[in-house]
Amino acid sequence: MPHPMRSISHPVGANAPNHQADVSVVQDLLDIVPVAQGGPHALLKVDGIMGPKTLHAIREFQHRGCGFHWPDGRVDPGGKTIQHLQEKAASYGETGFWISRFELRDLAVPRTSQTDDTFYEIGGERSGRRGVYWFAPPGFRLANPDLILMRLEGRIGESQRFTSMTPRSIAGFQTRQALHSERSPDPENAIGAVSLVFDRVPLVIHVRHRWIHPTTTPGVLYSPHGWFTFLGQISR
Repeated sequence: MPHPMRSISHPVGANAPNHQADVSVVQDLLDIVPVAQGGPHALLKVDGIMGPKTLHAIREFQHRGCGFHWPDGRVDPGGKTIQHLQEKAASYGETGFWISRFELRDLAVPRTSQTDDTFYEIGGERSGRRGVYWFAPPGFRLANPDLILMRLEGRIGESQRFTSMTPRSIAGFQTRQALHSERSPDPENAIGAVSLVFDRVPLVIHVRHRWIHPTTTPGVLYSPHGWFTFLGQISR
């Protein structure tokens, strides 16, 4: 059975209103496209913000993926560009993913259930691509995300599989509507749950893991809401 394809309600790109939800759809659809067929060399952040990287990616896809001689950098509802993107998503998009917990090496303070190293790795079963996300309270930013990526580690074999109703890229799970809970019944084990909300529909993912560097005190961490932010793709 074919999976439902996402669409946009308003134009996106050059001289367009660029509503956040529509921009996010276009960014994720672009990330699905293989580089050889006009997709971006570096994955776009699916944050709903129309910036120069997204605009360049639209024009590149129109030129190399659609064969347009005069790319206009604009994606219109029902237009040829969104149709081409939907076709690529049907061919290359992923619905099967896995997620695992990451933690930081060399923390400056002892790890507890309140330590802000709530990092997750999400990988695509089909493509093998892997990306890192960070859950944090609204508005928090990492000063040096590239350095953070080098300090992350996880346990092999502790990933959990989950599915998406619509084809996505590994960068397509960023949202400002996320819930995170974590229960650590003892210093070495934790049970976490991440709820990501898209179009008011939650996707709840449960992740079990053992701490590589055990917590010093067990406890319960519950954050009512926050941002699930894509930090970047990893190759190791």
